[in-house]
Amino acid sequence: MSNRLKGLPLWISWLFATAFYAYQYILRVLPNIMYEPIVKKFSIDAHIFGQFSGVYYTGYALAHIPLGILLDRFGVRKTLPPMIIISVCGLLPILYSDLWLYPVIGRYLTGIGSAAAPLAAFYIIRIGFSESQGPRMLSWFVTFGLLGAIYGGTPTTYFCQKFGYESVLKSTIVFGFFMAFIGFLYLPKEESKKRKYAALQGIWKILKNKKTIIIALSSGLMVGSLEGFPDAWGGIFLTKVYGLDLNLSAHLTSLIFLGMCFGGPCLAFIAEYLKKPIMTVILAGCVMTITFCSILLFTLSTILLNVMFVCVGICCAYQMIAIYKAASYVDPNSATLATAIVNMIIMIFGHILHTSIGAVVAYNGGMQSIWGLQMGISVIPMFCLMGVVVLAYNYKRLRKD
Repeated sequence: MSNRLKGLPLWISWLFATAFYAYQYILRVLPNIMYEPIVKKFSIDAHIFGQFSGVYYTGYALAHIPLGILLDRFGVRKTLPPMIIISVCGLLPILYSDLWLYPVIGRYLTGIGSAAAPLAAFYIIRIGFSESQGPRMLSWFVTFGLLGAIYGGTPTTYFCQKFGYESVLKSTIVFGFFMAFIGFLYLPKEESKKRKYAALQGIWKILKNKKTIIIALSSGLMVGSLEGFPDAWGGIFLTKVYGLDLNLSAHLTSLIFLGMCFGGPCLAFIAEYLKKPIMTVILAGCVMTITFCSILLFTLSTILLNVMFVCVGICCAYQMIAIYKAASYVDPNSATLATAIVNMIIMIFGHILHTSIGAVVAYNGGMQSIWGLQMGISVIPMFCLMGVVVLAYNYKRLRKD
């Protein structure tokens, strides 16, 4: 890149991408907080609600490769603010439409726009920081970004109860437009770069790499602890099955994000100490499976739930290790593209999980049925166990030669 970011422009870009990452996490968990008014307004069942929650991940996943090319071609200033506007516009149909199709399309658009936040961070860190600084800046980016999920859940639930979900949505929309406006004004300019991309050849080469795809698919199966439970189903499960109030339920599910803040360094240390990154991912999957089975099979105290959700969050950081390992199997020149493809596959499983949970809940009595919710949430440990089994079965193959 001929016009590298450095100094104050670099930090402005990094801070802006971090703020957007925190904001998009609030957008991601909104269905978990607002499921009752959404279900009531549009007269939908659990299956349809699961599809609505999951379509976010379809948009998020499919946007990865195009957004990566746009960032590399036009830079942060010309890419990030428009994506924020797209994300925010996805909320408008919930307020101003009575036809269910439009909120679904809006949720898809929110997913597309939200994908720009982590990709912009990878881009900024890659071009602006040294190789030794990169991991540290990425870990701080994830930590600060997850604060949006941690502190977005409980306050948003409180404000919804106090002022109504429509007022909260309007405030969220106004803040998003304001953020985009600030980005247009203050993000540093970068020169457009005219390059020819051999994207199709690179994508096909990565998709043919069996080791990379095995890790991607296994990691996708294990993603329900992060993208299934806290995003949409955790709140209703804890209120209906455990009888907790909405504020406490929002607090407990947010602990998963808190745990993930510390999980990256913790799991990275374990993987480095054992020198077995795949085994670390398998162990994390086992912990998540056992934890969710315990939550489903027993009635646990609030204190124990606090501890368990933090542990789940720590284990959810397996994604960082898995993505890094999957990218190590391809040519170094294709590592960035491989990272985007692996993360895209993982995010697609978010839609599959949400749809599956919703279908199981609907089949077993709907969202008012305790048994139906228990059966629906059981999809998470079942999928996670499948991911663990696939990784364990292919463990020898995945050990780098």
